[in-house]
Amino acid sequence: LGSAVDKVTGTLLYNVATRLKDTKRLGFLVGYIASKKIGTDLQLNAALDYIKTHPLDPLDAKDFEKVCGVGVTVTPEQIEEAVESAIQKFKAQLLAERYHFNMGLLMGEARNKLKWADGKIIKNEVDMQVLHLLGPKTEADLEKKPKVTKPKAGEPEKKSGVAVNGEIKLESASLMEQLRGEALKFHKPGENYKTEGYIVTPKTMELLKKHLEITGGQIRTRFPPEPNGILHIGHAKAINFNFGYAMANGGICFLRYDDTWDDPRLFTLTALRRRGFPPEAINNFCAVGVTVAQTTMEPHLLEACVREVLNETAPRVMAVLDPLKVTITNFPAEKAVDVSVPNFPADESKGFHTVPFSPVLYIEQSDFREVMEKGYKRLPDQPVGLRHAGYVISVQNIVKDKAGKVTELEAMCIKSSTAEKPKAFIHWVSDPLHCEVRLYDRLFLHKSPEDPNSLTVIQDALVDPSVKNAKVLDKFQFERLGYFSVDPDTTTEKIIFNRTVTLKEDPGK
Repeated sequence: LGSAVDKVTGTLLYNVATRLKDTKRLGFLVGYIASKKIGTDLQLNAALDYIKTHPLDPLDAKDFEKVCGVGVTVTPEQIEEAVESAIQKFKAQLLAERYHFNMGLLMGEARNKLKWADGKIIKNEVDMQVLHLLGPKTEADLEKKPKVTKPKAGEPEKKSGVAVNGEIKLESASLMEQLRGEALKFHKPGENYKTEGYIVTPKTMELLKKHLEITGGQIRTRFPPEPNGILHIGHAKAINFNFGYAMANGGICFLRYDDTWDDPRLFTLTALRRRGFPPEAINNFCAVGVTVAQTTMEPHLLEACVREVLNETAPRVMAVLDPLKVTITNFPAEKAVDVSVPNFPADESKGFHTVPFSPVLYIEQSDFREVMEKGYKRLPDQPVGLRHAGYVISVQNIVKDKAGKVTELEAMCIKSSTAEKPKAFIHWVSDPLHCEVRLYDRLFLHKSPEDPNSLTVIQDALVDPSVKNAKVLDKFQFERLGYFSVDPDTTTEKIIFNRTVTLKEDPGK
């Protein structure tokens, strides 16, 4: 190369060094660049493509040079003629649209005829000939072209029909569109060797040829790529991608899976199912940012997808995890009364369930503080509303045991319609069912150490009796607490709930 390298050659050498990982072929290309037989980005791109598509040695130098335009010279006269021909082809449209015409069409037409011509020289020739034809730009030419109206935010997303077991189901087109876009980054069937890092053996090309003969060039994917016995959330992403990619491109996905571990603190699929993650939420999470690049997704993104689905599907009930007894001294009836509670307060058309309301009820310990703090808006200093009951209660007396621990509150109630609106409404249960609640957190705070606080078991939680017939994996929102799912360990004597995710908002509000 000598003591100095010109800028063009230096740039080409840098590009080939960073883009070509095959050290055996690197010297081959460097020789062509150093001798200036390859002198443009176009030629270098063609050379790199040729090497990818010809993985076996030795390379045919004559064929390589022909494909890469080595020795081809493009004269100014050829460029002038090619641009004249392109302008003649689009002349009528060009005269009508003037400078609003897409000049890229002229560039493309000329490049198709002169593959190895310098793009900058072609552009200069296009600009000169267009100016000669149309003359200088007028005020009308300088006006911006009207933008194409885009769909407004909030408009329904287009749906596509997909046949599943003979039934047509609607699904969002966004995932399929993303997959079709990513398909441009994949090799074609039988061209696996174009993938960076792919190992080519003497039998590779023969085997790929047989593969194409058997499949007819149809896309074939499989799941999981490397089965390891435990399906986790990453596998969910993989099957969405592999199955969706095959379906979007008329291919086939072969399915095989194993799953053996269902600790709800993990991200295996059986663990997520046991914890109460709905399959729709996992699919929605998998559709977030489809890419072939290696990425890291934070757990809170998955949890957000779970909340979005459960908010629409999990009926509301009331449960108390840390109970404090409240006795209403002026209860307005001789016995318990039934209170109608909407399954979904935001949409009462989805039905109601009934809960008992009696003189003795239970609230969360956190809804009472003997020592008040600034900003605290609940008992005992301020009255609170009882959700769905239609009553406001205020504390009249605090009962403590011998150790000084608060064991009971005595309160009076007044109808909400006649009371001043309270600053807070709290959940409660009366004549409740005893249940066990398991609160899960992340098992691993970082790469390996296990979090000793990743599971808290509440043996004597209380829940309203409307859930007494709940089945395993039924899902509910415990008002102000979070989303919960019935665990398979549930027995006829005791229901066990797993916390799926917390609510977005602070439960202390």
